[in-house]
Amino acid sequence: MDKENKDNHTLRVFEAFAGIGAQASALDRMGINYKIVGISEWFIDAIECYAAIHCDNVEVEMPTDIQTIDEYLSKFTFSATSVKPTNIKRLTEDQRRDLYRANKQANNFGSITDIKGADLPEIDLLVYSFPCQDLSTGLGKGMKKGSGTRSGLLWEIERILTELKDLDHLPEYLLLENVKTIKADKHIKDLNQWLDFLESMGYANTKCMILNSLDFGVPQDRERAFIISHLGDSLDV
Repeated sequence: MDKENKDNHTLRVFEAFAGIGAQASALDRMGINYKIVGISEWFIDAIECYAAIHCDNVEVEMPTDIQTIDEYLSKFTFSATSVKPTNIKRLTEDQRRDLYRANKQANNFGSITDIKGADLPEIDLLVYSFPCQDLSTGLGKGMKKGSGTRSGLLWEIERILTELKDLDHLPEYLLLENVKTIKADKHIKDLNQWLDFLESMGYANTKCMILNSLDFGVPQDRERAFIISHLGDSLDV
């Protein structure tokens, strides 16, 4: 999980809405010296994939009794479908053991809705590529604050950042990646509300950049929106 370089400075990264760890893979390819200090994810398949891809060298001492495993897992909200919570007792014993191992390996803090600012370690970079489903064209339900949509989970980051500010532990950098329709007319008011909130917390934001992977050596025509926020002065990006 640690990536060392010559200056021996390690960027402490927290991956919210981690999925299988695309952000960690990007940092790898860029040669960034970093350490994932934690992730937030509730989808069981994603947690296990994350651990297999990024944490296969992390040893976990496994309890022999399933009761200890169940007691640990019961502290989290997991989903087998990525849509609704799952009762872990409906998983087989082997599945619960696999989930225990993967959750420990990935240092998963669980569902974003369950995380409190006080739970988190020191973070230099928070990446928060929140669910994009409700920003899609057509029947997308949006990301309006209080809407209860999957994309509306963005506002859990507002809560967590507010808690971190109270603790004087705000990350220096924030990185948002999402679909380009985040800038669509139907979503722009909510996007601007989000940016206004970040500025009220002391962050200087770049403009919402639409970047195409084709322009960065990737053989795929894929446009995505990116916003980089820095605590204090604006960055030259």
